Amino acid sequence: MSDYYKNKYKHTWGIAKQRQDFSIAWTKHFLPEEIEAVVTASCIGKGADSIEWVEDNETEVGTPDYVWKSKETQERYCLVEVTHFRRDYPDCWVRPDKITFIQNNPEIPCWVFSVDETKKPTKVKLIKPEIDKKYQAENTFINEDMVKFYDRDPEVKSPNEFLDFLETKARHKK
Repeated sequence: MSDYYKNKYKHTWGIAKQRQDFSIAWTKHFLPEEIEAVVTASCIGKGADSIEWVEDNETEVGTPDYVWKSKETQERYCLVEVTHFRRDYPDCWVRPDKITFIQNNPEIPCWVFSVDETKKPTKVKLIKPEIDKKYQAENTFINEDMVKFYDRDPEVKSPNEFLDFLETKARHKK
Protein backbone atom coordinates (compact mmCIF):
# COMPACT_ATOMS: atom_id res chain seq x y z
CA MET A 1 0.00 0.00 0.00
CA SER A 2 2.86 2.43 0.71
CA ASP A 3 3.59 3.02 -3.00
CA TYR A 4 -0.02 2.72 -4.18
CA TYR A 5 -0.62 6.47 -4.41
CA LYS A 6 2.87 7.14 -5.80
CA ASN A 7 2.15 4.74 -8.67
CA LYS A 8 -1.44 5.88 -9.24
CA TYR A 9 -0.64 9.58 -9.43
CA LYS A 10 2.91 9.71 -10.82
CA HIS A 11 1.57 11.28 -14.03
CA THR A 12 0.49 14.32 -11.94
CA TRP A 13 3.76 14.96 -10.06
CA GLY A 14 4.68 17.98 -12.18
CA ILE A 15 1.40 19.80 -11.58
CA ALA A 16 1.41 18.69 -7.94
CA LYS A 17 4.80 20.32 -7.44
CA GLN A 18 3.54 23.49 -9.11
CA ARG A 19 0.57 23.54 -6.72
CA GLN A 20 2.89 23.07 -3.73
CA ASP A 21 5.12 25.90 -4.91
CA PHE A 22 2.05 28.07 -5.50
CA SER A 23 0.64 27.39 -2.03
CA ILE A 24 3.92 28.40 -0.37
CA ALA A 25 4.30 31.53 -2.53
CA TRP A 26 0.64 32.45 -1.98
CA THR A 27 1.00 32.15 1.79
CA LYS A 28 4.21 34.20 1.86
CA HIS A 29 2.59 36.85 -0.31
CA PHE A 30 -0.36 37.34 2.04
CA LEU A 31 1.47 37.11 5.37
CA PRO A 32 2.50 40.39 6.99
CA GLU A 33 6.11 41.20 6.08
CA GLU A 34 7.39 40.80 9.64
CA ILE A 35 5.85 37.31 9.86
CA GLU A 36 6.99 36.23 6.39
CA ALA A 37 10.51 37.15 7.52
CA VAL A 38 10.48 34.70 10.44
CA VAL A 39 8.72 31.62 8.98
CA THR A 40 9.80 29.09 6.40
CA ALA A 41 8.23 26.14 4.62
CA SER A 42 10.10 22.84 4.34
CA CYS A 43 9.00 19.80 2.36
CA ILE A 44 8.46 16.67 4.45
CA GLY A 45 6.08 14.50 2.42
CA LYS A 46 7.05 11.36 0.56
CA GLY A 47 8.37 12.73 -2.73
CA ALA A 48 7.13 16.26 -2.05
CA ASP A 49 9.17 18.89 -3.88
CA SER A 50 10.19 16.38 -6.53
CA ILE A 51 8.96 15.05 -9.84
CA GLU A 52 11.27 12.05 -9.57
CA TRP A 53 10.59 8.70 -7.92
CA VAL A 54 11.89 8.93 -4.36
CA GLU A 55 12.67 5.71 -2.50
CA ASP A 56 11.44 6.36 1.00
CA ASN A 57 10.37 3.66 3.40
CA GLU A 58 10.67 5.87 6.48
CA THR A 59 8.04 8.51 5.79
CA GLU A 60 4.61 7.57 7.11
CA VAL A 61 1.95 7.05 4.44
CA GLY A 62 -0.23 10.14 4.23
CA THR A 63 2.44 12.54 5.50
CA PRO A 64 1.52 16.06 4.38
CA ASP A 65 3.64 17.88 1.81
CA TYR A 66 5.33 20.51 3.93
CA VAL A 67 5.63 22.18 7.31
CA TRP A 68 5.54 25.88 8.23
CA LYS A 69 8.08 26.52 10.98
CA SER A 70 10.21 29.13 12.68
CA LYS A 71 13.37 30.06 10.76
CA GLU A 72 15.19 30.62 14.03
CA THR A 73 14.11 27.74 16.28
CA GLN A 74 12.74 25.27 13.68
CA GLU A 75 9.62 24.94 15.85
CA ARG A 76 6.82 23.53 13.72
CA TYR A 77 3.66 25.65 13.49
CA CYS A 78 1.54 23.52 11.16
CA LEU A 79 1.64 20.91 8.44
CA VAL A 80 0.12 21.48 5.01
CA GLU A 81 -1.22 18.98 2.52
CA VAL A 82 -1.70 20.37 -0.99
CA THR A 83 -4.45 19.08 -3.23
CA HIS A 84 -6.69 20.51 -5.90
CA PHE A 85 -10.36 21.05 -6.60
CA ARG A 86 -12.44 22.11 -9.56
CA ARG A 87 -14.61 25.16 -8.95
CA ASP A 88 -17.29 23.73 -11.22
CA TYR A 89 -17.76 20.78 -8.80
CA PRO A 90 -19.52 21.23 -5.46
CA ASP A 91 -16.96 19.35 -3.39
CA CYS A 92 -13.27 19.16 -2.59
CA TRP A 93 -11.61 15.77 -2.14
CA VAL A 94 -8.97 14.62 0.32
CA ARG A 95 -7.41 11.16 0.26
CA PRO A 96 -8.40 9.02 3.25
CA ASP A 97 -4.75 8.29 4.15
CA LYS A 98 -4.20 12.05 4.53
CA ILE A 99 -7.13 12.28 6.98
CA THR A 100 -5.80 9.25 8.88
CA PHE A 101 -2.36 10.86 9.19
CA ILE A 102 -3.89 14.12 10.44
CA GLN A 103 -6.00 12.33 13.03
CA ASN A 104 -3.14 10.09 14.18
CA ASN A 105 -0.83 13.09 14.66
CA PRO A 106 -2.89 15.65 16.60
CA GLU A 107 0.16 17.26 18.24
CA ILE A 108 0.66 19.55 15.26
CA PRO A 109 -2.21 21.20 13.38
CA CYS A 110 -2.61 20.21 9.75
CA TRP A 111 -4.34 22.17 7.02
CA VAL A 112 -5.31 21.07 3.52
CA PHE A 113 -4.53 23.74 0.93
CA SER A 114 -6.62 23.10 -2.15
CA VAL A 115 -5.90 24.89 -5.43
CA ASP A 116 -7.94 25.37 -8.61
CA GLU A 117 -5.75 26.82 -11.32
CA THR A 118 -7.98 25.74 -14.22
CA LYS A 119 -9.46 29.24 -14.55
CA LYS A 120 -8.04 32.64 -13.72
CA PRO A 121 -7.74 33.91 -11.13
CA THR A 122 -6.43 30.87 -9.28
CA LYS A 123 -8.74 30.04 -6.39
CA VAL A 124 -7.80 28.44 -3.08
CA LYS A 125 -9.74 26.63 -0.35
CA LEU A 126 -8.44 25.74 3.08
CA ILE A 127 -9.68 22.72 4.99
CA LYS A 128 -8.93 21.95 8.64
CA PRO A 129 -10.07 18.35 9.25
CA GLU A 130 -11.29 17.63 12.76
CA ILE A 131 -9.21 15.27 14.88
CA ASP A 132 -12.12 13.40 16.51
CA LYS A 133 -14.59 13.25 13.63
CA LYS A 134 -15.22 9.99 11.80
CA TYR A 135 -15.02 10.70 8.08
CA GLN A 136 -16.50 8.39 5.50
CA ALA A 137 -14.68 8.07 2.19
CA GLU A 138 -16.88 7.88 -0.87
CA ASN A 139 -16.13 6.55 -4.31
CA THR A 140 -15.66 9.34 -6.84
CA PHE A 141 -16.10 9.43 -10.60
CA ILE A 142 -12.36 8.69 -10.95
CA ASN A 143 -13.06 5.39 -9.17
CA GLU A 144 -11.06 6.41 -6.11
CA ASP A 145 -12.28 6.63 -2.52
CA MET A 146 -12.00 10.18 -1.19
CA VAL A 147 -13.29 12.17 1.75
CA LYS A 148 -15.46 14.94 0.36
CA PHE A 149 -15.72 18.43 1.81
CA TYR A 150 -18.31 21.00 0.76
CA ASP A 151 -18.14 24.77 1.26
CA ARG A 152 -20.87 24.53 3.90
CA ASP A 153 -18.85 22.09 6.04
CA PRO A 154 -17.35 23.55 9.23
CA GLU A 155 -13.92 22.19 8.26
CA VAL A 156 -13.78 24.47 5.20
CA LYS A 157 -12.11 27.70 6.32
CA SER A 158 -11.47 30.99 4.63
CA PRO A 159 -7.96 31.75 3.42
CA ASN A 160 -7.81 34.50 6.05
CA GLU A 161 -8.47 31.98 8.82
CA PHE A 162 -5.38 30.03 7.73
CA LEU A 163 -3.25 33.17 7.45
CA ASP A 164 -4.46 34.37 10.88
CA PHE A 165 -3.67 30.96 12.36
CA LEU A 166 -0.11 30.97 11.01
CA GLU A 167 0.46 34.60 11.98
CA THR A 168 -0.78 33.95 15.53
CA LYS A 169 1.49 30.93 15.88
CA ALA A 170 4.51 32.87 14.62
CA ARG A 171 3.80 35.92 16.79
CA HIS A 172 3.25 33.79 19.86
CA LYS A 173 6.53 31.94 19.36
CA LYS A 174 8.69 34.94 18.39
